[in-house]
Amino acid sequence: VGAGETIQLVAEHLNGQGVRGTDVVNRTLANAEILAASIDGHAWPLTELGDRIQHADIVIASTGASVPVLGKGMVERAQKVRRHKPMFMVDLAVPRDIEPEVGEIDSVYLYTVDDLQAVVEEGLEQRQEAARHADALIREALDDWQREIRGYRAVDTIKQLRDGTQDLSEQELARALKALESGKPAADVLTQHSRNLTNKFLHAPTVALRSAAEQGDLSLLDATHRLFSIDETEDSD
Repeated sequence: VGAGETIQLVAEHLNGQGVRGTDVVNRTLANAEILAASIDGHAWPLTELGDRIQHADIVIASTGASVPVLGKGMVERAQKVRRHKPMFMVDLAVPRDIEPEVGEIDSVYLYTVDDLQAVVEEGLEQRQEAARHADALIREALDDWQREIRGYRAVDTIKQLRDGTQDLSEQELARALKALESGKPAADVLTQHSRNLTNKFLHAPTVALRSAAEQGDLSLLDATHRLFSIDETEDSD
């Protein structure tokens, strides 16, 4: 009902969604004909409104009228002809095109701009909540990715550390096997093997820690405490 900009937008949207057989009812028939032609609909003068709504499941109104163009009596008569088949009505006009009392009819579902505003606000809040949730997920994924990237930086260091200790272990193992083959007591060989491994593994770290301590660099000492879970009270003892 109407042929202004608002109704044009609504009609084009409904047409785009596959709605067909639309009636355009307007006070100025020429304007109704132009809009109806653009959506493959039918144009009617406002005097035919009471008859046309008898065939409508959906009625959307937005005219420039100063008083309602759809009254409760008109809709009741239409619903009687329709045998009270449900009718969905949307009043987009300010002031209203549809009398508020129309909403009292059992088989009629009337919505106004205020109702739609509430729906829009609810939808907006839901979208904002979804956006906040998505933002949290993105931040979490970004944090995980950054941690993974930082972890990659340690890969080469860990590999070199493992390779170095493996080389030392193999060297000391070969030495221990030779000692056993020469007839030395197994207990003595194992004791010496353990001592040699400890000394070789800790030689470079020990030198670095002493040098750092002499230079007043405590960061390396702190890192060592974290790496090997050393209790600082044990150092003081």
